[in-house]
Amino acid sequence: MEQNDIERAIAVIPDRLYYIAVTKKPADTEEHHFFCTDEIFRYYNYFLDFGPLNICQIYQFCRVVSLKLKSSRFKSKRLYYYSRRNPSFMANSILLICCFTMVEKGLSAEEAFHPFEGVELPSYHDASDGICDFHLSVLHCLSGLNKALHCGFVDLGHFNVEEYERMERVECGDMNWIVKDRIIAFSGPYEVSEVIDGVKTLTPDDYMEMFRELHVDAVVRLNRPSYDKSRFTRNGFRFYDLYFPDGGLPEFNQLLRFMHIVKSTQHAVAVHCKAGLGRTGTVICAYLMHEAHMTAEEAIGFCRLCRPGSVVGCQQHFLKRIESRIWACTEEDIASAFAAKVSFLCLDDWKRNPLYLVPMQRRSPSPRRVQEAEPPAVVDQGSSLYNRKRENTISVGEEKEEKEKTTTRMADSTEKKETTNTMGVVMLCALVTCILFSMPRLYCCIIMIVLLIIFLCVLRRRTASL
Repeated sequence: MEQNDIERAIAVIPDRLYYIAVTKKPADTEEHHFFCTDEIFRYYNYFLDFGPLNICQIYQFCRVVSLKLKSSRFKSKRLYYYSRRNPSFMANSILLICCFTMVEKGLSAEEAFHPFEGVELPSYHDASDGICDFHLSVLHCLSGLNKALHCGFVDLGHFNVEEYERMERVECGDMNWIVKDRIIAFSGPYEVSEVIDGVKTLTPDDYMEMFRELHVDAVVRLNRPSYDKSRFTRNGFRFYDLYFPDGGLPEFNQLLRFMHIVKSTQHAVAVHCKAGLGRTGTVICAYLMHEAHMTAEEAIGFCRLCRPGSVVGCQQHFLKRIESRIWACTEEDIASAFAAKVSFLCLDDWKRNPLYLVPMQRRSPSPRRVQEAEPPAVVDQGSSLYNRKRENTISVGEEKEEKEKTTTRMADSTEKKETTNTMGVVMLCALVTCILFSMPRLYCCIIMIVLLIIFLCVLRRRTASL
């Protein structure tokens, strides 16, 4: 790396921590230490989405940087966090390092992002393969996380990495906490369990023990019935159906009903649709906007940090349009909406586009584009997202399996080398013994001392390599 590149680095903590985008991997010097997480913290996309990275990766990154800053090894060095000079990698890396200064140094979202105001970054794309005209920036995600931290929706001081990584796997429930101990999002269970591409789909019975451990009291279903709800109710769970169409928008009263369910439930509420992303993310974001006074962008950004891929297509614009209405809602409005009769939106089954929306008079540009688009070829939005989630689960599993195989091969190779070395030492000892018996005692002592010195040098080098 040239001196000019180092001079262009952005100071995150002056004279201590910097960020830089590079085209080739830099090497450490006596004054500088470089580190990168592009291949460590990866985003597994659904379609054209590339981020943001999840809350578990943010927590792990903060720990890595904290340890580096405290390490005596780097005490006299400047730390340079770098990423590829690629817009999507830059956006995710800048998000990580801003989260570090916000969480560990107590900065506001605006203060944490201030060093990067001059950097041109792309808006985050939703989990679709079409055009996304909704602007969701790194700063929106930071602001959402900051408000969530102040409201206690997430606790990065006592974050459980193992629990997050286990719960998010499809075969382990495909679940994510959005609001700690209050709201958990998950994909819809099946009536009968199947094994698809090596991944087992879960039934309501599979969730019983998990939900009891997580202190879930109620289940909210947003999609058409795909299982008998009595499988939950007869096991002591309260159950609510708040159906609205796949890829569509809820009525405003349905959002208020969901808020009332969460508020009136003693412990946690588990909510799902087909994939647990679009409809599920929409109703949860409405709750976040009301409880933490988040903007639509902040709520969507934070929701995607907790559960990547949440809120898709016109649902983003819908949340922005009802932003002021949600903020204006009182507790009385929420309570009265729960008792009101809810009618459902009319939806074009081919184009997944709401034909009318009772509470709102104005349409967003996103639904108009959807209306002009070609109808989906085979599966609906929820199924597409769920299938991609399953494929990502398989990919992660294959990567872990490949790493385990590589580790095993390395271990086998090391074992063979050690066996060969041992045999060589035995043969050498035998040869030396034969020579010693035919030589004077003085020469024997000299040879033994030399061999002892060689043995100690080899032992020291092996210990240092470990």
